[in-house]
Amino acid sequence: METKHIVLNVVFFGCFFLLQYVSGQTEPSYCFRFTWLGPEYDNTSTLLNTTCSEYLDDIRAVGVPCRTPFVVTYDGSPPDLDYLLDNYRDQVTCRRTKSQVCAKFTYSFNNEVQNATYMCTRAYTADRGYETGGCFKQRVDAHDVEVCLCESGRDPCNGASSFKISLVLITILACLKFVLI
Repeated sequence: METKHIVLNVVFFGCFFLLQYVSGQTEPSYCFRFTWLGPEYDNTSTLLNTTCSEYLDDIRAVGVPCRTPFVVTYDGSPPDLDYLLDNYRDQVTCRRTKSQVCAKFTYSFNNEVQNATYMCTRAYTADRGYETGGCFKQRVDAHDVEVCLCESGRDPCNGASSFKISLVLITILACLKFVLI
């Protein structure tokens, strides 16, 4: 009986540490950090050394977040976040501190996305205080503005990552199956 108890404790702690590793809590946390300039920009656009101030002046935007680097796709479609992460991780991510969340600001006009900015930031709402997750929408002039917030692990959560969720779920199920046997 005592041997079974020791084995269960070893399995429990092993599963706990494996889950910590898989969920990314033992590694630094990252968010995407860049501005996708939208469908009006493609591989023929000339940006040279454009700054956020120049870009915002050009589109006559006030109060719109902007983070370099700028991302432009071949045909103006939204960027492939997995490709960016695999090939440009150091350029398009920021290390999230404990007081920050990952955010994605999306600006749409007539139900079409005009641009999107990804960043590490702090989020606070007057009615609920500090925010750590969820999406919030509002209309500003003729634009729909959506801000989505999340906390992430090694891979940014302000994009899409079903692999990580699947890996965590598989780890939990494997540990439960072993303990229940």
